[in-house]
Amino acid sequence: MLVHELDFSSTATYAPFGVQESTLFIGKGENTVSIDLEKEQADSETVLDVTQDYGGTLEVGGDGAYLAVRVKIPPAQHIMVDTGKKDDKDKEVYRVEKVPVDIENVTVDLLPLYFPLEKEQEDVNND
Repeated sequence: MLVHELDFSSTATYAPFGVQESTLFIGKGENTVSIDLEKEQADSETVLDVTQDYGGTLEVGGDGAYLAVRVKIPPAQHIMVDTGKKDDKDKEVYRVEKVPVDIENVTVDLLPLYFPLEKEQEDVNND
């Protein structure tokens, strides 16, 4: 995975992320969104924005106030696979298969978060 932090200040805070199989998880706790990279991959590059609204909530492709993460999924690759069958002219028959998404070529551009991902808990004292 190609990762770019698009702000070079030492105080910037970015959304945490991780990958499990072909799913990219962005966020923390209940404020986590997921993107199925395999499902979202198309024949041309796919660009998905993860935005943050004024309350700090992350959403994929939404109308959030601030861009938090931009994910770029490379175009799908296809291969010809021999079916083991022959046509009426005794030529081998092939089918086109999509190659699984190459996670190493997915780009994640991280932008500084404007709001914390989790709201701070108020300290409640029963005095």
